[in-house]
Amino acid sequence: MNNLNFEYLFLNFYESLSKLTHQVFPNFDYYLSVTKVVMIILDILFCAILIYLLSEIDKIRSWEKSYWETPIVDEPEHGDLNPERARWEQILLRSLSANAADWKVAIIEADTMLDQAVALNFPNGDNLGERLKSITDRDLRTLDDAWEAHKVRNIIAHEAGYQLTQHETRRILRLYQNVLEELGTLVSSRVDIPIKIEYN
Repeated sequence: MNNLNFEYLFLNFYESLSKLTHQVFPNFDYYLSVTKVVMIILDILFCAILIYLLSEIDKIRSWEKSYWETPIVDEPEHGDLNPERARWEQILLRSLSANAADWKVAIIEADTMLDQAVALNFPNGDNLGERLKSITDRDLRTLDDAWEAHKVRNIIAHEAGYQLTQHETRRILRLYQNVLEELGTLVSSRVDIPIKIEYN
């Protein structure tokens, strides 16, 4: 009985509300129909935009993957490779190795190369860390890159169990390259580092 009374009251309330709505808004059914049509159109529009954005994201990912997986090595205009570039290319070859030990050696050698280049420009200090502390980003625009790369080198040197991936190796080498280019070591012969990006 209570259930029936509750249902009866609910139906009465609904009917009263419906009548009131139509009295206040005589064209309520029309507006409701128009609203439904507009919502359907908006749903279709949003779906189309979403599909377009996903398509563009896929294109960007394909372009990015192609860009990073393609090594770019400019040939020198005259004669053989200069010693510094030849040295850098040997470091890059280590980064392409399938042997994880070669990746660590590549970073250590790049750090040595950076140490020598920094010493020529900023001689204050007994080691690379001290020399980097003696300068600011006004002196060296890529100072943050130098610090980040050098910190990874220190981790490699002091933590035997440090796991280094090939992707991280190439990313760190790119940081070294940025600094070496600013210092003029590699400015005349740019060697871009291929970095393979994995997509799930």
